[in-house]
Amino acid sequence: MKYSIFDFDDTLVKTDAKVVVFGKRGRKELSSAEWATYKKQPSDRFDFLQFDSLINPRAIPKYLSKLKDVVRTNNGKAIILTARSVVKPVAKFLRDAGIVGGVKIAAINSNNPDDKRIYIEKMINDRGATDIEFYDDSQKNISAVQTLIKKYPQVKFRIEHVQSIH
Repeated sequence: MKYSIFDFDDTLVKTDAKVVVFGKRGRKELSSAEWATYKKQPSDRFDFLQFDSLINPRAIPKYLSKLKDVVRTNNGKAIILTARSVVKPVAKFLRDAGIVGGVKIAAINSNNPDDKRIYIEKMINDRGATDIEFYDDSQKNISAVQTLIKKYPQVKFRIEHVQSIH
């Protein structure tokens, strides 16, 4: 079974949502791209509330088109694997983009790259995935998923690092 897996923020859409960080140096707002590389401090507290909605969403045409092609041709299963904690804003974006079905949204509530790797590994073991396309803007996520290539030589992988638009 073929699965086409897309990250959401900075892969399918660019938004103005920020992670708010409260730390020793005060309050700071980080874009999703900045958050992906942020070095957390022990005293930091985080507010992800802005990611519970869509703030000024702008589609990234190349990857939205790829997603639409997967849905239109029914060439495998389309999944959005997002670090967000809620599905609703992702579903709204898809509806607004004219995609009303054919996509599973998995909100894993984590920016830990291993969580995306674990999700994909479960697809191999539990759902019999034999062909996986993975699109993500985070190099950490790309590297984590690439570790599966040697572990599962029988699975065809196509992993693409999406260059973020800032």
